[in-house]
Amino acid sequence: MFKLDIKILDCCPIFAGLEDEDKASIIDICHYRELEPKELLFSQGRVADGFYLILSGVVLTYRVGVSGKEQLLHVLGEGELCGEVPVFEGSVYPANARAQGNLKVLYIPAEKFLTLALNHPAILLGLLAVLSKRLRKFVSLIDDLSLKEVSTRLARYLVELLEASASDSFELKISKTQLASQIGTIAETVSRTFARMNKQSILTIQGSQITILNKERLLEIAEGEKL
Repeated sequence: MFKLDIKILDCCPIFAGLEDEDKASIIDICHYRELEPKELLFSQGRVADGFYLILSGVVLTYRVGVSGKEQLLHVLGEGELCGEVPVFEGSVYPANARAQGNLKVLYIPAEKFLTLALNHPAILLGLLAVLSKRLRKFVSLIDDLSLKEVSTRLARYLVELLEASASDSFELKISKTQLASQIGTIAETVSRTFARMNKQSILTIQGSQITILNKERLLEIAEGEKL
C-alpha cells in the first residue's frame, strides 16, 4: 500500500513552501490514485467535487465538439494541478481529463480543501497565480487559432517546451495528432511544418525527441515571421 508523506507535496510550487504542519493537514484529506493509460480522471459536465495533483505521468485535458472532434486544451505534468478551476466556482468540469500513460495523482476533495485553505492564505495566493496563468494560456490559444499561421502556432508551442527544458533537446510527450488538435490543425500539416523546419536546420526530430538547432530563427517564426 502506498504511504503518503508530506514530502510528496514538494513537487508542487503552491504547496512546497508551506510549513510541515500545513502540508500534513493537506495530506490528511488527500487520496492517492494510480490510473492506466487513457483512463479518465473526470469527464466534461460532471460535478466538480475535487481536483488532482499530478505526481508522475501526463494528463491531457480536452473538449469534444458536436462533430466528435477533440480540441486539446492542456498537457499537464508532474507538480501541476488538474481540475482546480471549477472547484472554486462550485460548478461542473468544463472539459475531459485523461491519462496519457501510466499516471499517479493525489485526489483533493473540494469541500475539505476549501475549508482548509481559508485558514492558509498562502495556498489561496498560489492558486490565484495558477488560475491567472491558465487564463493567459487560453487567451493566447484563442489568439493563435484565429490569427496565427500554423508555423507560428507550432513554433510558439516549441518555444514553450524549450523554455521549460534544461537543454536544447526535449521530448514531445504527445502524438502529432494530439499536437495538431492543440494548435488547431491536422497531423499532416504538423508533419509538413516539422519537415520544413528540419530542412531549414531549425531543428531535428527523431521519434518523440526534438533538438532545437537555431533558437533565434524559431523565436522569429514564433513572433510571426514566415517559415
